[in-house]
Amino acid sequence: MENNIKLEVCIDNIESVLIANEVGVDRLELCGSLAVGGITPSAGLVKYAKKNTDISLHPMIRTRDGDFYFSNEEIKGMEYDVQLFSDMGVHGVVIGFLNRNFSIDLATTERFIKLAKQKQLCVTFHRAIDLAKNYRDSVKSLVDMGVDRILTSGQADKAISGLDEITAVYREFGKEITVMAGSGVTAENVTKIIRKTGVRDIHCSASGSVNKFSEVQLSLGSSASDLKYQVTDINKLKRIKGEISYS
Repeated sequence: MENNIKLEVCIDNIESVLIANEVGVDRLELCGSLAVGGITPSAGLVKYAKKNTDISLHPMIRTRDGDFYFSNEEIKGMEYDVQLFSDMGVHGVVIGFLNRNFSIDLATTERFIKLAKQKQLCVTFHRAIDLAKNYRDSVKSLVDMGVDRILTSGQADKAISGLDEITAVYREFGKEITVMAGSGVTAENVTKIIRKTGVRDIHCSASGSVNKFSEVQLSLGSSASDLKYQVTDINKLKRIKGEISYS
């Protein structure tokens, strides 16, 4: 990619792996269930991506949706996932742990950093940072613990609305940790995000929805759209990549 700007795409299915590979991106955040913010992907999805792409792979380690305050048993299960994915040859893991009061769970974070580093894995702390109190102090804590990268929207719903905070943490900590801007990134706003904040890493989903059987009305569960799923939109992704190339 030109200008040394890295593009990461979050995906949760094989179709999106193939699209991201065709377009050409720097990293894949591999997830399950992006509709709920992403959880740990299946081993099959990770293995497929490893065998069929040369893209840097970073699975999310999140045993369930909802909050980021996990029980000891949930934490044990997520440690198994780190070990499993490391054995499969991934390049990093994506984590995020908070306490009940929305401070960073330092003990659990340190525990996972130690495990990941033993496996020579890069560590990204995801948008749980955007829920953390004392935002900049929390980023400093992650820097001090050795986290390699944070994904942030500057504590706003969308990165375009959190530009001031993203800019502030990038200027203060950008030489010590990779600050990656994400949430609601589009071809229409990515140039502004890069130029305003100075970040060199961009995260997007570039997603659209697919329903191959729209004529079917039967609901199989709680959703009225059981046959619709989210997939990376190749045209959206190409446009984002194109805008980055000229930023």
